[in-house]
Amino acid sequence: MLIVIGAATSLAVSAILAWYLARPIRSLRWAFDAAASGASRRACGADGRRRDEIADLGRDFDRMAQQLRSWSRAAAAPARRVARAALAARAPAGAIGLVRQSPQKLDASLERIEREATRLSELVAKS
Repeated sequence: MLIVIGAATSLAVSAILAWYLARPIRSLRWAFDAAASGASRRACGADGRRRDEIADLGRDFDRMAQQLRSWSRAAAAPARRVARAALAARAPAGAIGLVRQSPQKLDASLERIEREATRLSELVAKS
């Protein structure tokens, strides 16, 4: 009978220990999956309750994911500037088309073309 109680106790302790160790690893795996799909998810260890190597790994993952997000935003900035410049480059051509349709609005259209050309020059200077 003592062997059965010992085995049951050992099995229960082993199950609790396995759950305790596997839970943060599963959480870290879910965080990796979320990062791979572009979503934001904090890894294990971010809550500060655990003080082991797995929690350290989770905190390192969170820091790495944050840096990747900031680098991604920084890398997208030039593309946004190019898109704004391309849009601004089309604006004077549209104003010229309006002048051709309505020659009586020549002064207003020339002012608009000048504004758009200045704006385009400023965008190019920032790049």
